Amino acid sequence: MKRVMISIVILLCVVGLCTASQFYLNHTKEKAVSMVETAFDSVNRGDLRTARTQILEFTEYWDREEKYLTIFVRHNQIEELSVVAATMEPLLACGNIADYYVANARVMKLLEMIMESERPTLSTVL
Repeated sequence: MKRVMISIVILLCVVGLCTASQFYLNHTKEKAVSMVETAFDSVNRGDLRTARTQILEFTEYWDREEKYLTIFVRHNQIEELSVVAATMEPLLACGNIADYYVANARVMKLLEMIMESERPTLSTVL
């Protein structure tokens, strides 16, 4: 009976950690999307200086969160997003708006892919 109780406690801890990680990942993704969309809107208005500042804030935010996300997210996805995010500000500094739009779309897609790959479904659980 003692082993059953210990296994139930361990199972509840695992479920709690998985739930907490989903909330954390969702919060991080929503904040990152909001920051990238704000910079995108600034570029569309023609305010590149503000957009560069916003992209720098996003990359600093992503660098902080990246340390914790590596605990439960695939490293190659996080690394790819970090590389693309690092290219966004130099693209704006050069005035290369077309490539910035591509990088922006990639960041948004990668954020969505990270969420999708960590969502608990039958294929990801098994």
